[in-house]
Amino acid sequence: MENIKFIEFCGEDRWKDAVQNTGNYESWVLADEDFDRWSNGFGKENFNLFVAIENGTNKTIGHVATAFYQSINGSEPLLTVGMFFVLPEFRGTGLGWKLFEQVLQNPKFKGINWGLNGVPQMTKKYATKFGFDKYPKWQIGSFEIFIENINLKRLNTNSSIKTVSFKEIDFKKFIEYDSAMIGGIRRDGFIKNWLDSENAFSKIALNLSDEKIVGICNIRICFKKQLVIGPFYADSKEIAENLLKDVLKMILDLNQFTKIFLFPATTNKDAKEIFEKLADGKIQEYDAMYGQFTNHVIDVDASKIYSITEYAMSYC
Repeated sequence: MENIKFIEFCGEDRWKDAVQNTGNYESWVLADEDFDRWSNGFGKENFNLFVAIENGTNKTIGHVATAFYQSINGSEPLLTVGMFFVLPEFRGTGLGWKLFEQVLQNPKFKGINWGLNGVPQMTKKYATKFGFDKYPKWQIGSFEIFIENINLKRLNTNSSIKTVSFKEIDFKKFIEYDSAMIGGIRRDGFIKNWLDSENAFSKIALNLSDEKIVGICNIRICFKKQLVIGPFYADSKEIAENLLKDVLKMILDLNQFTKIFLFPATTNKDAKEIFEKLADGKIQEYDAMYGQFTNHVIDVDASKIYSITEYAMSYC
């Protein structure tokens, strides 16, 4: 590895390389704008994009990232790991594991819970080599629809709720809702940046009777004109259906995009049913991913998870 240098806390230019690498070689669906969402949301000291660069060509040949969820008012801290990738021609050299091992050496990560999402061919390696051997009772499903098959008229509305923008919500109340949904972990700055950012569309569902928050749906524009749903949480199937319809209605000229993706808890069968309804059954299902932790599984109500926030570094 004499011809390779390693750089921590890389900027947006290397993130864009990572989006291209994972999109072109692995069909991951991420966005250039995600860098600002992560870096500004967690703070530059708590988000680390660790990159391997080939000397001479200056090419980004491998990368991994960490996000450190700090303790806020006594909440449990958490480290998530993701964006783990090595170009095919550099695989089998030990480069990937060197990246992975080195990025985890920060002393503030010692003793806390770590989490990641593993694809089927990697999950056992993460468990045996790094101790990510605690699994939830649910996995992360993966579904795709071609935009041409979407018909919003197939989705129903719900007369017991209203949907409003993120800016219309009391932020403190929203954080209470968000923290409850993700098992008591806090991500205040991140979720604000995620929802209130360019190329993202979101609605929050409120009960008409008491203004209680009962759901959230966000859709963002990603690699190669693809749309990804998340976070998408709801107290019921009817609320979820209404939310998804209202957010999709926000997107002008929906047909300029190619596909839309959903990543629900596999135990939430309602999520798949809504997606099938939206596309008249014309959906593609892929292998599920495995949420994995080192110390303990974070307890969440999977029945309310219609799509996790995103799959690179979010467990819920």
